[in-house]
Amino acid sequence: MTLSQRLARSVSELISFEAGSKSGVDTEDLHHFRVATRRLRSDLQIFHSVLDPSWASNLRNELKWLGTEVGVVRDLDVRQAGLVNRLNMLCEADGAGANRLLTLLSKERSAARIQMLRALEGERYRTLVNTLQGAATHPIFSAETKPVTERQAARLLPSLVKKPWKKLRAAARSITHDSTDEDVHAVRKLAKRCRYCADAAAMVCRPDAVHFARAIKEVQAVLGNYHDTVITELWLRRAAQSTPSIGLVAGLLIAGQRNERAALRRQFASVWRQANRPSLRAWLS
Repeated sequence: MTLSQRLARSVSELISFEAGSKSGVDTEDLHHFRVATRRLRSDLQIFHSVLDPSWASNLRNELKWLGTEVGVVRDLDVRQAGLVNRLNMLCEADGAGANRLLTLLSKERSAARIQMLRALEGERYRTLVNTLQGAATHPIFSAETKPVTERQAARLLPSLVKKPWKKLRAAARSITHDSTDEDVHAVRKLAKRCRYCADAAAMVCRPDAVHFARAIKEVQAVLGNYHDTVITELWLRRAAQSTPSIGLVAGLLIAGQRNERAALRRQFASVWRQANRPSLRAWLS
């Protein structure tokens, strides 16, 4: 797979999930739309050395804008789903407080969707899509870029994974029971970066890079769930301050978020041992 083909796949996914993201019927459509946005931005960063710097930078900035617009709604979708599951486990006496809390969340989500739809129906987004379609067929390379054979790429791409992997490994090894939520979140961001680099390397380094990327994805998923509990707890605290009548329900939910966070720390230790197996990264040497 060439860089053009990789960009084309992500652009196609973004466009295919646009209608579903707008309708909101299936929240997973917005998830896939956001992932396509992230992957495009990551690929432009990974291959920045061979792309025209101004062209790639401008495109990444626009993708960052788009990711921010849709990310607010996606995060609220995840928060809503998680809290609904938790609220269903509360006793009937907490029903009134639970309904008020869900009403607050629903209002916030509705306002975020209105903002997102304005962005997706605006000229800035349409211009970005047109630019992305052009990038998928004719990416603009730097003047110094020379054609690279598949054999040369197979030697080059593993080196692109080594640096983010080393940073991830150092950060993951430093995590202890005393590490802050910010420390854990930093590992998550490094895992995401490493995974996207491995995904890119899989263009010519299959299946080794694929297996490696899947293992890192598991780490990223666990830490992503961990981060969700942190953000949800912050939201619950703000909601309780603005609406004291939901204080009891919010307190119960906060306790649940903390219990889940403790379990995810233990799960992280397990998935990290799997991702850190020497056999998974033999292709990097």
